[in-house]
Amino acid sequence: MSYAIVDYSNKSYLGILKVSSNTIGEISISMPPFKNNKSKKYALKLIKLLNKNKIENVVLSEKLLSNSIFCGELIKNRKYIVTGRRLYKVILCRMLNDIAKQMDVSIQKLKVVLLVKEYSLESMDLINNIAKNVKSLIIVTNDADRYRRLAEELFEKYGIILKVFEKEKTNFKYAHIVINIDFLSEELNKIAVNPNSLVICGFAKKYKPKNNFNGIVIKYVDIISGREEIPGVDNLAICEVKIYNYLRKIKENDRVFEREGYRINGYFGENGKIMSDEFLKLGKNILDK
Repeated sequence: MSYAIVDYSNKSYLGILKVSSNTIGEISISMPPFKNNKSKKYALKLIKLLNKNKIENVVLSEKLLSNSIFCGELIKNRKYIVTGRRLYKVILCRMLNDIAKQMDVSIQKLKVVLLVKEYSLESMDLINNIAKNVKSLIIVTNDADRYRRLAEELFEKYGIILKVFEKEKTNFKYAHIVINIDFLSEELNKIAVNPNSLVICGFAKKYKPKNNFNGIVIKYVDIISGREEIPGVDNLAICEVKIYNYLRKIKENDRVFEREGYRINGYFGENGKIMSDEFLKLGKNILDK
């Protein structure tokens, strides 16, 4: 798959977009500094360069990704902005196993809530995988009917009980782990969680737990490989554009993730990296209750 990695340079290049490297299937582009009112102009410059190289998939640096005008112009011109959201689903089961290990709690004892607003085949596949490994799984969604059909299938085939609720249900104070897939920050903020639980925010970076919260909030998962990293560009997005294939199931994509030498390098919250003793403390609280 051909793609471009686009970062924001501090050098002007006299307003010219600079292609700093060109390898098979990948180009790296440095954008010159521009003011917000020039966002559309520079987005169109980038689109012209992408079209010249027959590229549809783009990874943007965080600064460019936060520019709604710039991104909107790319989307309008049928460029797909790779954010890492798909890879996030791929590695969630891996994350759950790793987190349970660090908490010193069997994953089969965990009660999990999954916040998945919209229906997708990827989410169905993810739910299928998680439900088979945890003690109980609850889905909160806008599309309850489709997920209830999956719940019936899991019960008939495996005896697994999967509970499905409409998005309006917001109280899950007994859950050990709450995982956000596609709720916005303001929607996630309305969820009442166990004060001693673990919340994986996904892409709802502005989530703020209540004042009595004593658990763990994961706002970012870091992944690494043996390859050189690109400053200012999300590693999840880089990995996704390199290895993700929508024709593969989650487990198949996860196997490629491992085979290509990628691994989880830690979890980060509001105050930096979450340490092992914090996970162990939370695990003890879960077992005690």
